[in-house]
Amino acid sequence: MGCSSKPPAGRQPLAPRRRPGIGERLVLVVLLTSGAMSSAAAAPASTGVPVTAANAVVSIAGRPVLRFRTALGGVPPDQRADIVALRLQEKLAQGADPRSLRTVKEGRAAAVFFGNTLLLRVTPAEARAQQSLPAALAGLWTHRLRALLTMPPLTVSRQQLTVPLGERRSLTFGGLLRSVQSVSGEQGTVAVTLGAQGRSASVRGLAAGDTRLVFANGQARIAVAVRVRPYAGHLPKLAEAAVTGRPAPAELVERVAIAAVKQALSLQPGASGRFGPVPRRSLRPGHYTRLAVPVRLSGPGCLPVAGKVPVVVRNQRLPAAGAPRLFYSNHPERVKGYGTLFLGRIAAGQPARLLYHHQNAMGRRFALTVDLVNPGDQPVRLHVIEGTTRPFTDPMSAGHFAARSFLRHQRAGIGYITVLPPRSLVTIAHHLLPHGKVASGLFGLRQLAGDSDCLVQVKVDDPHSPFVRPPESSDQLSATIFNSAVKPVAAVYEVGGQWSFIRLGSANQRGPSRLSEEGFGDYGVTYDISLTMINPTEHARKVGLVFEAASGKARGLFVVDGKTVETRALNAHDELVLAVYTLPPGGMRNVRVTTLPLSGSAYPARLVLRELPRAAAIRPGTLLRPH
Repeated sequence: MGCSSKPPAGRQPLAPRRRPGIGERLVLVVLLTSGAMSSAAAAPASTGVPVTAANAVVSIAGRPVLRFRTALGGVPPDQRADIVALRLQEKLAQGADPRSLRTVKEGRAAAVFFGNTLLLRVTPAEARAQQSLPAALAGLWTHRLRALLTMPPLTVSRQQLTVPLGERRSLTFGGLLRSVQSVSGEQGTVAVTLGAQGRSASVRGLAAGDTRLVFANGQARIAVAVRVRPYAGHLPKLAEAAVTGRPAPAELVERVAIAAVKQALSLQPGASGRFGPVPRRSLRPGHYTRLAVPVRLSGPGCLPVAGKVPVVVRNQRLPAAGAPRLFYSNHPERVKGYGTLFLGRIAAGQPARLLYHHQNAMGRRFALTVDLVNPGDQPVRLHVIEGTTRPFTDPMSAGHFAARSFLRHQRAGIGYITVLPPRSLVTIAHHLLPHGKVASGLFGLRQLAGDSDCLVQVKVDDPHSPFVRPPESSDQLSATIFNSAVKPVAAVYEVGGQWSFIRLGSANQRGPSRLSEEGFGDYGVTYDISLTMINPTEHARKVGLVFEAASGKARGLFVVDGKTVETRALNAHDELVLAVYTLPPGGMRNVRVTTLPLSGSAYPARLVLRELPRAAAIRPGTLLRPH
């Protein structure tokens, strides 16, 4: 090592001495600061770091730094390593900065200084033994010493760690020591398992909360801030949905796919999700499609969840249903308080049609919802055909557009199948209704499977803090449940005879009788009308099918021989031509008409079959003059 016989002023020479047991010696070096794994050239931490000297090798934290191969002044290589380790200990204990390590050329030799203190000398003989030059070897050792002693004693892969509740996350350790021996701070929030060599740790989340883990190796410490949070929810591996229709439109397929994902989700309280978009495609009867629904879940105090849920959507063929009963929800028409507006019961083999038509007269916004409730202990399956529209200020428009939606879906069998688990409910209509607005809807409801009956609840509730409870099986049903929502009608008109009149809707009575089978006005009841027109004359004649607003302002909605016909708003006693037929001499014509009295319009109204003037240019859509 070439220790000078003339040490720097103020320093006593270190006489070579043999220590008992020249094996490995552990020297605790006091360092200054700690840093993260990514720290570069950081000052040493004020913590214990092992420095060893064994077999002529000086090591720091188990990492060899330099090896002596020759004696110097009678001092063998292993004792030279001991002396260097002691000098390192002294300098670092004094707080010397490892960045002050430097190489100095001294003639043919070279020296390594720690600040102003000689640490070691490299003689030409030592350099030759290591196939190097004195300055180069001293420079290499200086670089190694500086690199290790400026390295943080402990680093960790993440100093802020988020652990999902019930899951594990890993930490890895580095730095000069490269491992830890103990950990504290679990506090019931997490459980920590150290790896076999202390170079890693597995952190498992036990309870939602925050804690600070402190990992230690001797006097070295490093802290990790840990937060444990639940996921906002859990995505199902697969969801299934069923639709009907000839075909089922793409919009419905997308909507039921998203609804199936929502129903299969497991959400934390307060969490919510965003869904879609989903590629749209229509679906023919008997076919199925597989979609991937994008889902993003979030919630206060929860970890976000993002992914795609596969959904299989099938278009099922259903046998024809019988004539439905009518569930009539229109009392009160002007709603002034929260509560249940209608309650009905659906049973297997008893399809129902729900009509609701209500105006907000409360003075504040409320939520009007239609819920299907399964109060039993077994799941049930229901088929739903919907007819809804946005809220309107005009009651006539609300009723018209809801009926138009329902009639279109009913004709094509367009609907969806929903499964209600035991003691659950599903909302099939939801309206946020400002004051003065009208919500109107028509729904076809049919229970396909399940031993327990389902309940249908129309209710008004606080949109911010709902409190209206779901119904129980024992709750009293509404009085406005009527036997049939279908009314067949037949009429014959013979040219030259009396006009044929078909009344649409019963006389709408007032008072308690308005809620009776005879007094509710047949709103929501389908009229299946079979018309026969005969021309017994020897000349061709024109016959018109005319809609008359017989009771007041009204609109009409008809399917005439498969073609949808809508009228504009008519004033009282206006007559609008729906169709014109030319009957040849002795000819006959059969026509099929489907219609229903519209909520918000004044019914009863009338259909009239009559001969039209031959000279007049009358076509469908013509408003006839009063007669």
